[in-house]
Amino acid sequence: MRKRPRTGVGSPHLCTPEELLSLVRQVAPIRLDPCSNRWSRVKATVELAGDPRKPHDDGLEESWRSLSRGGQAYVNPPYGPAGTLDRWARKAVLEGEAGTTLELLTPDDATTVWYRQLWRACDRVVRLTQRIRFTDGGRVRDSAMFGSALWLFTPSLELCARFESVYEERGIVIDPARASRRRVSRARIEEACT
Repeated sequence: MRKRPRTGVGSPHLCTPEELLSLVRQVAPIRLDPCSNRWSRVKATVELAGDPRKPHDDGLEESWRSLSRGGQAYVNPPYGPAGTLDRWARKAVLEGEAGTTLELLTPDDATTVWYRQLWRACDRVVRLTQRIRFTDGGRVRDSAMFGSALWLFTPSLELCARFESVYEERGIVIDPARASRRRVSRARIEEACT
C-alpha cells in the first residue's frame, strides 16, 4: 500500500485538528473563523468561507473585531498560492492593531517578510515543537513538512498569560516585545563596554 504524500503547503483546505482547536478554545471561545471551509472543525459562531455567491463572506474584507466580540477569531489561512499568507498576515496585523483578539496559525518560517511583520506586531507567539497533522477534506494527513507557529494578538494581559499557560508544554512561547527589548539592552551594554 502506498503511503499518501506528506502534507506540503499547496492544499487550500488544510484544516486544524481537534487537538489543537481544544487548546485554542482554552485561551478564549472562538467566535469567528474568517477562512472556513466545508470540512472545518472550528465550529465558530461566525464562519466566512469566501463564497462569492454570499455577500459579506470574505474574511479578508470583513471586520474581525465586530464579528468576534466576546471571544476571539481563530485564523488558519490557506497556505498557497504565493502571496496568500502575505495578505492574511497583513489583515491579522491590522485587526490586532484595532484591538481584535485573535490566534493565527502559520508555518514557522522566519525567512519570510510576513513572518517578520507578525513578529513585530503580535503580543505572543508559540513555536510549536511537534508538527501538526492537518486534515484535508475530512481525512487526517501525515504530519506537515514544516513546523508551525501560533500568533496571539490581544489587548488583554490576562489572555496573554492564559496563552502562555496553555501552550507552555506544546512549544516555545515568546513575548516578541520582551525579546526585542532584551536584544536592545544587550546591544547597549556591549556599546557601553567598548
